[in-house]
Amino acid sequence: MNGKKSSNGFFNEMKSTFSSTISKKEDENVAEDSTTVKTKVYETFNNLRYELGGSTTLKKDTPLWLLGVCYHLPSDSNDFLKDLFQDAEGEKTSKPEKSSSTPNAFKLFISDFKSKFWFTYRKGYKRLNGSNLTSDTGWGCMLRSAQMMIAQGLVMHLLSRQWRWTPNNLNLTEAQIHRTIIKWFLDEPNRKCPFGLHTLVEFGENYQCKAGNWYGPATAAYIMQHACDLAKGENPELNNLHIYVAQDCTVYTQDVEELFQPVNGHASSSVIILISVRLGAATINTDYIGTLQTLFTLGQSIGVIGGRPKHSLYFVGFQDDNLLYLDPHYCQPAHSLESFTNKCLGSYHNDAPRKIGAKKVDPSCCLGFYCRDKEDFTNFVTEVNRIMTSPAPSSSKNIYPIFLITQGRYMDVKMQQSHYEIEEIQDKDLSSPARSRHQTTSNGASTTSSSKKLFNFGSKKKLNPKLGKNNDHSPSKNSNQSFDDFEFI
Repeated sequence: MNGKKSSNGFFNEMKSTFSSTISKKEDENVAEDSTTVKTKVYETFNNLRYELGGSTTLKKDTPLWLLGVCYHLPSDSNDFLKDLFQDAEGEKTSKPEKSSSTPNAFKLFISDFKSKFWFTYRKGYKRLNGSNLTSDTGWGCMLRSAQMMIAQGLVMHLLSRQWRWTPNNLNLTEAQIHRTIIKWFLDEPNRKCPFGLHTLVEFGENYQCKAGNWYGPATAAYIMQHACDLAKGENPELNNLHIYVAQDCTVYTQDVEELFQPVNGHASSSVIILISVRLGAATINTDYIGTLQTLFTLGQSIGVIGGRPKHSLYFVGFQDDNLLYLDPHYCQPAHSLESFTNKCLGSYHNDAPRKIGAKKVDPSCCLGFYCRDKEDFTNFVTEVNRIMTSPAPSSSKNIYPIFLITQGRYMDVKMQQSHYEIEEIQDKDLSSPARSRHQTTSNGASTTSSSKKLFNFGSKKKLNPKLGKNNDHSPSKNSNQSFDDFEFI
């Protein structure tokens, strides 16, 4: 899109926005809420910024990885991003090919990429609980990113990783499942829309997050877990699917394996595993970039939600040192169950991949994986352990793993740790003379060493110095702040 033309369109839309507001006040004598005006400005600004982002040029001679699938581009290929694209209505258009030796790799990549769901800001839905908001522009991008990742898990669960979306799909069964998945994410306060924004915001209140607040990746993971549990009764297709959220960057195998047990006559259940991690302090530790990218090569990968501070993205693959992503920062009209038709399908897909340098990504993110059955989970554990124990490409020695997979249950391990910590404190107190336990500071104030110990259980936990001071991503209900060091909009 031409930059000058886009700028003119931006100012015209801004003028129209404020003119309509003034008109309402003068002609109808209705005072429009300032929040509504602010939202409209955000909508216009985000759409302009998205459109000015332009197309992404991918390299001609290096492989493209997309959620476990590798697409290799021969060195003699052309820049086909300019030659192949899809409009909003889903009709395929193309310019004349520059060469008769056009490889199929890129076309296959685009077909795969545009089959991923693209959930963006929406406007015009019913007011969210406890607010006057009818748009999530400016604050809901983390929830939209989480929606995209969970939707990919649903595709793998109900269809397959090999499924591809086409506007004129003649397979009626696949077309119906495709529409059903989208309906589950529509923004409507309805139990038939368990992953819609109204439901997610309602669950967010359990973590001190309300409509209009920023959400972190760890919080979004727990919200999605609750939404999946809620969906089971009204939507029987989801009865044999569970979402497992890792604790303290650790996956406990026995907890996960128990979820694979048959439910309601099904042969077995499937599990989506969400792991919130922090890969550095203020910026990402470059030692982890290679490992992070390698996780995209796993067949169980459903992507990563993260991005930049206050700017969430859904990462689906990589090429060289760049991560490929879908961007939710584009506002579109919302659809309800009643208004949703086949004409709306194109607005939930995007065939224009974008990229960002891995070094620019915020260290706080959430990894997603889908395991169809216990055997698939066993293979996942084997591959992850191989990746985590391999030396980093840029280092001659092993680094602290991004996350851990360990035997047992989370509660059993925690109870055992607490027991050992209490015993250690008691042993130290009993072996110390009373006078050594009562210390006096230089200014005359007294402290008790045993009391100081009781308030430092957290100090017993091994922290990864490269991950920053706090590596625990479990939400706290006693804080009004974001559950991650960086918040996203």
